[in-house]
Amino acid sequence: MDYKLFLFLLLASCKGKVACTDETPLAVGDRIRVTVGDYRYAEKLLKEKARRYFSKHRRELLERIVNRRLVLRYIEDSTLKEKAHLKEKMEEFKKEYLARYFVSVEAERRAEKVTDSEVISRFKELFPGKDPKNMSEGDRKFIRNELKVKKYSKAVKAIYAEVEKAIKFTSQGNRITASYDGVSVEANAGEKGVKRMLKEKLITEYFYRKATERGYDKDRKFQKMLTEYAAERAISILRKELEKNIEVKDSEITEF
Repeated sequence: MDYKLFLFLLLASCKGKVACTDETPLAVGDRIRVTVGDYRYAEKLLKEKARRYFSKHRRELLERIVNRRLVLRYIEDSTLKEKAHLKEKMEEFKKEYLARYFVSVEAERRAEKVTDSEVISRFKELFPGKDPKNMSEGDRKFIRNELKVKKYSKAVKAIYAEVEKAIKFTSQGNRITASYDGVSVEANAGEKGVKRMLKEKLITEYFYRKATERGYDKDRKFQKMLTEYAAERAISILRKELEKNIEVKDSEITEF
């Protein structure tokens, strides 16, 4: 398909009197819009060496971001989208990420605070012969973080357990259904490990719905991450498709 792009590179320094926000456009074209926020997000994903390079070649990084969006748009407009199940992969990624994110936020909220007495008790366990009064700030911080992680992990397990223990399984004909709190999923009863598969699928679906109820799917940072994930998938799809059409002749190998 012939694409007619009307792309205007608007990369600005955002210095002096120019007021830039995350929504300030840097590149605008046919169904393509890259903002300052998109640029900054992509910049954060770079490794240190690449970040130093692109700090001196900002336009080049912007053009790379635009090119990724162009590939994504091409895949979305072609039959490759269905062949590679891009929509299904995106939905799967979205649900799994938001479900885990919801649990992590809820666990942070539920986790008990680490007390000074717990820090002292743990210090005595680690260093039986030392007086807690002489505990260094480094040891105190390390122990507090260790206990915080344990309490967080405990909260995560408790959240999953609440749902897991209340899941109900019902069968009708050759179908088996798992349900909890208005959410249900089903599969063929004869599938290997079907109950375990349904349990995992139900838990993901349930926490995903809780995440959307809180509007986590509308978060700008998540939306940027989702777009970058989609672009990465699109590039992979296009690369595989191009590789199918590459033919190397014996004569070319000999010449090489």
